Amino acid sequence: PFLKRWQQDSLDRLVREDLRDLTKISGLENVATLVHLLPERIGSPLSVNSLRGQLEVIHETIQNYLAALRLCYAVFSVSAYTKKVNRAVTKEKKVYFFDWTRNEDPAKRFENYVACELLSWVTLWSDEGLGTFDLRYIRNRAGQECDFVIVKDDKPWLLLEAKLTHQTFASHLYHFSQNLDGVPIVQVVRE
Repeated sequence: PFLKRWQQDSLDRLVREDLRDLTKISGLENVATLVHLLPERIGSPLSVNSLRGQLEVIHETIQNYLAALRLCYAVFSVSAYTKKVNRAVTKEKKVYFFDWTRNEDPAKRFENYVACELLSWVTLWSDEGLGTFDLRYIRNRAGQECDFVIVKDDKPWLLLEAKLTHQTFASHLYHFSQNLDGVPIVQVVRE
């Protein structure tokens, strides 16, 4: 109960105060609706066209809403890594909340938590001058995916999968690793 109240209060403050003061967005109620629609899409490439249809606004408006949410540190995006990946999905980004508790589904919540942790690590390593690090994901058109790829100096450095329980690695992860010059694979497990 407390978490739900806090999340609703923080959403109200974000939309009614922060976004109103920082942006020129006129349809703030649509931003609140967008924030309610995003948790179910965690862990999947975000289809702006699908959101556009649900909110009945144009594509650029959804992009502006997402940019405003990133500006206020409500969400962050993870882009696809496409170099040396056959038939890679290139355009769609994944969106995660900085408040990783926004999703009730344990698997999506855990993946969001791992995304937050990895983002903090790649930011720290870059800030420390250890290289230029970035957080990405891999997905090909066959639907095979690696949840996260840590990129160091524009080259894949580590592949990561977030799972609730220990599982054997999917064969496509080995394929991704081989195509990316033998990058190590790590499975982050909650239980």
